[in-house]
Amino acid sequence: MNVNAALYFIEQFFDVQKSYRACFLFAVLAWFLQVMALGTYDWMRAGSSSMGLWTYCNYTATDFKCCQTLTNFLGKQHKIPRMPTWLSAALVFEILGLVSSMIFVVSCIVLICISDPRLRKKAKVFNYIFSLATVIFVTIGVLVYWREYSSETWSSEARLSSSYGISATSGIIHLICFLLLFVSSDNSVHSLDEGRRWNGPVSAPGTKEFWEEILEHPTTPMHWTQFEGGYNVKKYLTLRDQCQTVEVTDQKELSAIQKLVNGTWESRFVGHGNIKVTGVERIENVDLWNNYIHERAKLIRSFLNNGRPYEKLENHSNRGSVFTARYMDTPLTGALYPELNEVYLFHGTKAVFVDNIMKKGLDPRRSADGTKMGRANYCAESSTKSDQYADYKQNSGLKMILVRMLLGWIFVAKDAQQFRMPPCSTCITDSCKNRNHKHYDSIVADLPDFREFIVYDADKCYPEYIITYKRC
Repeated sequence: MNVNAALYFIEQFFDVQKSYRACFLFAVLAWFLQVMALGTYDWMRAGSSSMGLWTYCNYTATDFKCCQTLTNFLGKQHKIPRMPTWLSAALVFEILGLVSSMIFVVSCIVLICISDPRLRKKAKVFNYIFSLATVIFVTIGVLVYWREYSSETWSSEARLSSSYGISATSGIIHLICFLLLFVSSDNSVHSLDEGRRWNGPVSAPGTKEFWEEILEHPTTPMHWTQFEGGYNVKKYLTLRDQCQTVEVTDQKELSAIQKLVNGTWESRFVGHGNIKVTGVERIENVDLWNNYIHERAKLIRSFLNNGRPYEKLENHSNRGSVFTARYMDTPLTGALYPELNEVYLFHGTKAVFVDNIMKKGLDPRRSADGTKMGRANYCAESSTKSDQYADYKQNSGLKMILVRMLLGWIFVAKDAQQFRMPPCSTCITDSCKNRNHKHYDSIVADLPDFREFIVYDADKCYPEYIITYKRC
């Protein structure tokens, strides 16, 4: 094992579940005890003679003959009788136990090093098999030896030694390992130990295995810092303070957001030339994020059950793809799953409402009366549209929110209609009573001037960045 492999194992060892760590340590100890038991000559003592798995003494009334080598032990020289069948059986099962124990230690190492949950489940099966096999082999060997040794005439007054006990202890420890594996949880809800960091899917993008990995790992975004990215969101749900804002200082992240704002700005629709980003803060709200990824999981399951991807907006709108998607750079592009029609959009608001949005999220019940498509969360693909909702009396210190939104199955509306939820795909109404009909997940109002993106469920959007800007 080279240095890098050793360091990787050590890192993984301290990241996996405690039951896996304990199982590995016990497995190494049990293997070492089994080696000690097989390497000794005194499983049984009788007077001045000793008898182990590698020595067999033929005691008579006047003397005894001991086989001190494996060749002699097998009775091929010196006219020494072959060892009894019971001793042969004990020896074979103890050797099988040693081999199985060694394989079990290796399988424990593999179990710790694997990060793919699907492969880990398969590796766990091998651990079950070899831990239980070792218990069986060692137990049979020990029981045969214990049952039969006293029937030998020369050893009628013999006593079992510590070496025999060591082998029995090895079998007990292997049984403990089996139980540790059995009680360790690999259910999808608990597949990621709260102390273990996930570095993203290892399966090929777009495959069923890829999506299953995402479903099994409800983690915080990789770029979060206050609630460190890649860890199970449950790790942070018990904290008193579950919401923090972080000033974005990473140049790649900051430049990507500035490009998104500037690229989607359309000055022909406003009376001033441009806007300039003066600051960006990232919202890290564990509770809102947990609700959001729960909704994302629903879309993934629906996507997998239907066996077909969600249709893209450009297939139903002459204006093409979502405007923001055309101006996104990494790391923003890597944060989204476009197969779910997950997008970044802008939400314009007055600065006085930002703190409430940051802590409670966007609430469709708070939308103004008289909106085009009913009470819902509205976002825009153009920073120009969002600027219209900022305070028109001032030109600096203005705010807009960059929002993640799950569009899923999109209904494109060509005119304004009042909805309470996305319409039924068959009836094109939100009052459909047919339980076999399916509803759209979102609406895109493809109206003159600007398209608007609308969801009726608060958890389908997550306010991720607070953008501070001024008008130029």
